[in-house]
Amino acid sequence: MLSEHIPMIFLCLVTGFADVFFLVDSSIKPQQFQMIKSILIGLANQLNVNIDSNRMGLAQFSDDTKVEFRLNGYKTKEEVVAHLQRFRLRGGGPRKTGAAMDYTRTNLLTPEAGARLYPGFGQYLVLMTSGRSDDSVLRPSQTLKDQSINVITVGVDNADPVEIQIIATDPTMSKTVGKSIG
Repeated sequence: MLSEHIPMIFLCLVTGFADVFFLVDSSIKPQQFQMIKSILIGLANQLNVNIDSNRMGLAQFSDDTKVEFRLNGYKTKEEVVAHLQRFRLRGGGPRKTGAAMDYTRTNLLTPEAGARLYPGFGQYLVLMTSGRSDDSVLRPSQTLKDQSINVITVGVDNADPVEIQIIATDPTMSKTVGKSIG
């Protein structure tokens, strides 16, 4: 069931208005990637994704960040799901989670990229990672929180449960799936 793999906060998004940006670690193993991809497709189907209510964006990261689509990239749920079905990982490298969060905040959670930064629209960054970051996550995660961006973390495989709880807005907004280090 989908709710086993993600924090309960998503169940609240189904009826609200939100900008939800997914940031996926490109070093995730193929088996875990299929699970992450299923979660993304399931969420896109559950949420009322369209240009006027809930918007979705997606990027993947390792040593740099590759944008798959911005919050204003697609107008319908069907377009988002079609892109997610074609979504392929580009492979790993050093895991620069902090740099990816900074890039997302300054380039992808902006009005130019489709973010609606006004009352009534929640801002969410969902970070999906498979291991410890190779750079610092403290300042980037605090900056997101200071800007009222809700950070949800999903750790898979060898994700560090302490690190994903530090990154999350609140420890209850983090979830580890599969084995983890700790």
